[in-house]
Amino acid sequence: MANEDRLFNPHGRRHFRRTYRVGEVWVGLAIVAGLAAIAAWVAYKGAHPDPELFGRDPRLIPKGSPAVGVLEDRTGPSLGSGPGGQASAPDLGRFADVGGAQLAPKRFRVASTSRFGPENLFEKINGREGFYKSRGFRALHFASMRSLEGEAIIDIEWFDLGTAAQALGAFSAERADGATVESVSGGSHYLYRNMAAVVRGPNYIRLVGIDETPVTQTALRALTATFEAELAGTELPWSYAFFGQLDIPSAEVSIEPSEAFSFSFARNVHLGINADDVELFITPRPDGDASTHAERYLEGFATLGKKTGSWVKDRYLDTFSTAAARGDQFVIGVRGAPNVKTGASLLEALGAGLDALPEAARAQALAGEAADPPPDDGEGEYSDESAPAEEETY
Repeated sequence: MANEDRLFNPHGRRHFRRTYRVGEVWVGLAIVAGLAAIAAWVAYKGAHPDPELFGRDPRLIPKGSPAVGVLEDRTGPSLGSGPGGQASAPDLGRFADVGGAQLAPKRFRVASTSRFGPENLFEKINGREGFYKSRGFRALHFASMRSLEGEAIIDIEWFDLGTAAQALGAFSAERADGATVESVSGGSHYLYRNMAAVVRGPNYIRLVGIDETPVTQTALRALTATFEAELAGTELPWSYAFFGQLDIPSAEVSIEPSEAFSFSFARNVHLGINADDVELFITPRPDGDASTHAERYLEGFATLGKKTGSWVKDRYLDTFSTAAARGDQFVIGVRGAPNVKTGASLLEALGAGLDALPEAARAQALAGEAADPPPDDGEGEYSDESAPAEEETY
């Protein structure tokens, strides 16, 4: 019966040819060799990308387009309009303020520049547009440096984020894991592998090289030094000195302008992470509703854990978080403490530090928040009906 089955071959992998032609063998070998050659070519091209892929041909951009203003292409003299067929120098735009063509490190040249505004940022930073706009984005000035020898390329992304606090927030949020931040007068920077980042006043600058060669790293150091020398720095926000008194280095301090901890109401939150990876935070409330706002944080934490008194235990991480009003105009809190005793000690240290905060720094904190008050439309509030919190005693 099995031999009459028309759906399955009863003979399995058996075949009935006793011999094969030599030509068939050679054709098979040729096919295998061809596939191996294609795989080798793909691997080689992947390791040696064509520099032209990083450029943009201005002939492809419609005239009058408000999008990218590419001012020079990397394809060489053939597209240039200068004498003798030489490529014309790019309009350096904002980069003229930091040395212009002299900005390019030794053995590099400025290959192209462009500018992006809020209306077309997505064309350059696809997928990260919201991140920068939530941090006060105003403009992105882009330049590409190309080595005069070899294929080294360094791209510069210069973000104008409006204020020093916004720039520091982006700098901290995008800091590469393992990077060591160095603070200098008026700003900070780091160099890590094939990239560097600089923050000076409202300017946040990312420098990304195509490789990690000594040539690229030397150029990154030179560019970092140029930006720090040419751009005016500014005094660090009050929270950097505040957390410094709690033995939290500036590299572990950040400012979340909006949606801190993924809470829509949590705005202008100053964060410091201590040596045990516990987050300490403080947020000014010049409108005097610190108690109400602290309760919103507790309700937010409770959506991911069990509430006991003024503390919430995270059901996934087994850590403890809380928030409390300190006076009428500040909310302080701890997130991710290993236990309530440790968390309470850190919360008390936060409160004591706030009480000892110089009046000038306190006024700076409240004035900074009052200058750009957060919208309060009720979104982000958590109720017992929408997110029940379980009471538990520890």
